[in-house]
Amino acid sequence: MTDIARVKPPYIHFRRQYHEYIFYYILEGEMYLREGEEEYHLVENDCILLDPTRKHVGYRTSVCNFLYVHFSQDIREVSAVGKGCMSEGDYTDTEGKEQDGAWTGSQDKDIRIPKYYHMDEMVRTIRCREIARNMTQLFRGHEPYDQIQAECLFQELLLIEAADYANSMHRKTVPVHGKVREVIPQLITYLNTSYQEEISGEMLAEKYHYHFDYLNRQFTKWTDKTIFHYLNTVRVERARQLLMTGFYSMEEIAAQTGFRDVYYFSRVFKKYTGITPGQVREE
Repeated sequence: MTDIARVKPPYIHFRRQYHEYIFYYILEGEMYLREGEEEYHLVENDCILLDPTRKHVGYRTSVCNFLYVHFSQDIREVSAVGKGCMSEGDYTDTEGKEQDGAWTGSQDKDIRIPKYYHMDEMVRTIRCREIARNMTQLFRGHEPYDQIQAECLFQELLLIEAADYANSMHRKTVPVHGKVREVIPQLITYLNTSYQEEISGEMLAEKYHYHFDYLNRQFTKWTDKTIFHYLNTVRVERARQLLMTGFYSMEEIAAQTGFRDVYYFSRVFKKYTGITPGQVREE
């Protein structure tokens, strides 16, 4: 069972316990949820996986839009996460060793789903929101394979979350030291929110007070992408979303996503996706 719920005060999540897992993905607003003895303040782009062996209940009213998915799966909780932050423990290995703060599937699959996690990379959150919309539409559909497609999309959503979590754990081991370690997350946020602006290496060097080559090397260690590769990924994903609406011309999309002209936009888009913007629109 899946849908998007929209709740407003004085709504408060009522006490309940299901004999199946429940996955919440917060699309807007916030939710205050207690599971067992743990309290979670969930905000936009937070995910939580609720345990069927524990009761959960809201502990404060809120306004919230969220995706919920009820499902049965042979997964086990490794350990709970405390007070809204991920554990700093190691990963599970491919043999399924226990690891704090994550859920693991069968021992022959090296995938960990965090109990509670916040996704902040724009490319992933855009795709997750698209999945949420498509899942609910398919689940309400009447075609023979609609529900199967919805289940496949949910698996993709979990894999995106698992990949983001794995990357966040990897970043904790990255040998980036000193003040630049604080600068990289700021730079990522800037690229995620200011991609439509004209951004140059010289401007970033001046903004963050580091030589661009040094900043770029540290950024690559942190994300496995150069600064401008990351920026183009964000721009292309946002452009893809605008193309799918059918509301904007190529010129408008190029301008809104930071490309200097339509020709350059088309060339970069095809390089990163393998297809042209026109092909996306035709689909």
